[in-house]
Amino acid sequence: RGGHAIGPPGRVCPRAPEEDEEASQKNAAYVGTWSLLKREEPVGTTLDEHTAGDGPLRLQAPSGIFAEIRIPSQPDSISGQASSAGFHSVVELSGGRKFSVRHRAVDFQPPSGCVLCTQVKFDREVMGELSHPRGPCRDEYIEAWTRLSGGPVAALELISETPAKGAPAAKSRAGYWIFCDSRFARVIGPPRGEGLVASTCCKSVDQLCILGGPGGARIVHEELRSSYEALWGRVEVPGRLRVSRQAWRPGVEGEVIFDASTGAGGSITLSHGEVIHRLPNGAEQRWRVRDWGF
Repeated sequence: RGGHAIGPPGRVCPRAPEEDEEASQKNAAYVGTWSLLKREEPVGTTLDEHTAGDGPLRLQAPSGIFAEIRIPSQPDSISGQASSAGFHSVVELSGGRKFSVRHRAVDFQPPSGCVLCTQVKFDREVMGELSHPRGPCRDEYIEAWTRLSGGPVAALELISETPAKGAPAAKSRAGYWIFCDSRFARVIGPPRGEGLVASTCCKSVDQLCILGGPGGARIVHEELRSSYEALWGRVEVPGRLRVSRQAWRPGVEGEVIFDASTGAGGSITLSHGEVIHRLPNGAEQRWRVRDWGF
């Protein structure tokens, strides 16, 4: 917050939570597609306001896997990119108070070193999230989300990428691909501790560019554009995916990114709990099935 950068993240940030066999029961109230209605930061000052379905989206799976798409009005902007994905857990403290904790395994913003923890209140299909705890290291904020759909849900976790023949070796990346009813969201990027953005704890991408000195902004921008992906769209019919918004690509709305009937976007097969996506350029992605509600 004071303009410094520290690392490595493994010494500063909380560890990723272990898989929880009771996750689906604990996450039941959170599952579905959520649309951000309003964000106040600090509380009482409106920072963001949207009609249902027009703002940032969050897809939450029973296993705890989530993907949050926050793409600025100018999709090729750098500083406004705030998409993330990872694991959600519900923590109960003394007195029966429950808190929502999100571990961002992939994040378009540098790690802050803080736990993303909120107090949550449900009012029918609206969820209010108040940041917790208050303190000098972060601004207090509150967000209101409305549920657009409760499922069914399928969630995939990226486990490996194989480059096309003759292409450079693929850099390590993590990723999450979630389907909920007719919508899908996908976020891919270097895991925490890999690359420049994910291995430098500081306030924001803008601050990281400043700390990089001459040429720092160019290096940060190149890494974000080449290694990070975020998009959401709709399942038009079974086997056909049409994108609605995608980071870095203005004007992409309506483009078909996969069609099993025509071969657009490559091929997808399901085998032994894995989804194998072979891309048109010959590269291959293997995804582990974490939820399969269809």
